[in-house]
Amino acid sequence: MREQKAAPESKGAQEVKAYLLLARPTNALMVFLAAIITGIVAGAPFSCTLPAALGAALVSAGAQAINDYYDYEVDRKKGKRQLLERGKILRAAIAFYALGVAVAVLASFFLGVLAALAAFLSWVYSAHLRRVKYVGNLVVAFLTAFVFIFAGICGDVSRVLFLFLLTFLVSWAREIVKDVEDLPADYGHKVTLPMLVGEQMAGYLAAYFILLAVFFSLFPGPFGFNIFSIWYYYVLVVAHLLFVVSVLYILRGRSREAQRLCKAGMLVALLAFAAGTVLP
Repeated sequence: MREQKAAPESKGAQEVKAYLLLARPTNALMVFLAAIITGIVAGAPFSCTLPAALGAALVSAGAQAINDYYDYEVDRKKGKRQLLERGKILRAAIAFYALGVAVAVLASFFLGVLAALAAFLSWVYSAHLRRVKYVGNLVVAFLTAFVFIFAGICGDVSRVLFLFLLTFLVSWAREIVKDVEDLPADYGHKVTLPMLVGEQMAGYLAAYFILLAVFFSLFPGPFGFNIFSIWYYYVLVVAHLLFVVSVLYILRGRSREAQRLCKAGMLVALLAFAAGTVLP
């Protein structure tokens, strides 16, 4: 028997799929889970944590969409297939932002205001700071780490301040490593830290920020070591191994592997905070 070919997707189905891809569902899911775990660590009620997490994920989707909007012509020149018209991408970004703010308001009016500020800051980055990457990197690192403050406000935010600091430092390092990797393509288009200080010094700075994050993670709160159970340190060992190996990769010029290990280390560190809170 001949194999039947799958029926082609309808235009409507293709457009829905394009909108989902525009939102970067994997990234949005990571933001959502990070906010949920933050709520657990901060001792927040689920009635506040859930809308905060959904709002953060939607604002993240808006940030991805607005970045694609401003990258539209560059991506087209590179031969990247455009799944949506530029105007539709802009409308989708606005819709994601608006939904994110509206859902965050369900947690509290203050969180709605913070969601709007985060959306505005992500727009500023995409519209004005991407070419000045050494400044834009700080904005990206802050927005990546801000989800922990955002969701932590639902409970005791002091319990997640160190998680915010750790994530900020590692995210900043990852952005620098990305710029080292993209250096040949960025010449003439952007101003990055490796262009200003050299590839080697930029690598050293990224490694320093990661090791600084490892140091700070040993002190998880303003009241000393007794905030979390011993399980925090058991899981943290794995995160530290990932971070240390990523530093070795950075120093050897293996930027892509270093970025992946940094991201994995951040996830394991987040699980360490959750384990130290939930497990005795």
